[in-house]
Amino acid sequence: MKTDLQEIRFKMTKTTSMGKLASAINEKKADAMLIPFLKRFNKKKNIFTSSSCCGRIMLLGADEEEKKMPGLFMGKWHRTVKLKEVLDVLKKDLDFPEIWLKQESYIFHLVCKDLETAEKVLKLKASLGIRRGGIFTIDEGRYIIELIGSGNMSMPVKFGKEILFDEKQLEKIIKKANQKLTRNYSILKNIMKVFQKEL
Repeated sequence: MKTDLQEIRFKMTKTTSMGKLASAINEKKADAMLIPFLKRFNKKKNIFTSSSCCGRIMLLGADEEEKKMPGLFMGKWHRTVKLKEVLDVLKKDLDFPEIWLKQESYIFHLVCKDLETAEKVLKLKASLGIRRGGIFTIDEGRYIIELIGSGNMSMPVKFGKEILFDEKQLEKIIKKANQKLTRNYSILKNIMKVFQKEL
């Protein structure tokens, strides 16, 4: 009986999540780099990924306490960026006390049907050198694991109407963000390869 309930709950959760993923792909909201992996990986019987991000660079509006504000995404790129793209945003007369440049690494949410599968994911996490993450939901038929890359950077680039760096300095900052994002993508490709093979 317990196994039946486990199976039913897992299938219901997966059906709902796959519907949302299909809509995200159709609306071009899913990260293009991840789509081929997601389509293959989500055919597995005991595990699927409910939501994932390959990593990105952003310009984010915030208040003085660094809290996100409505309409906060001034720029968002799931790729490397150019100085001009960032400057075009920063030079706008935007109504934010602060604007931050953030580079974020990959994030996976993996839903496992049973504890055995979840344990296998955690062992792979350790072998791949993924430092951040673990199980954050435990229900019968639904063990959710979050895995997050650790190669991130974040810094303010504009206070009010004042851009905090000249173009030469900003170019160096963007170069560093691009380098970290490129490295993140290289690590991510290896993770996807191992997950597809081992899980």
